[in-house]
Amino acid sequence: MKKIINTLKFIFILLIVVLLISFVFIIRYNWGLYVTISLVVIILGLYLAIHILRSISLSYKCPKCNHNFKINFIKDITSFNAGIEAKVLICPNCKAKEVMKSIEEKSR
Repeated sequence: MKKIINTLKFIFILLIVVLLISFVFIIRYNWGLYVTISLVVIILGLYLAIHILRSISLSYKCPKCNHNFKINFIKDITSFNAGIEAKVLICPNCKAKEVMKSIEEKSR
């Protein structure tokens, strides 16, 4: 699952670069607004797909009580990142607000 997420992240970054480059063509060659809207919709779709897959495949471990828990994709989008594969979250068990490292769930 991690390979899929990393591939989606690469495509996401690549599409942002394409969007920035396409602004030159939109202005110079008078492409329509539909090209910009299409690229923005694709980028937003990939952004949501990355976070949905992350919320499905990752769980987090509290450093205080060692409780493992999952978060939904909205929480994944809105919580602060604290480095690679870590987020600042509130443990549902002990209510501690800590930096929690992600743990990849095993395939079933």
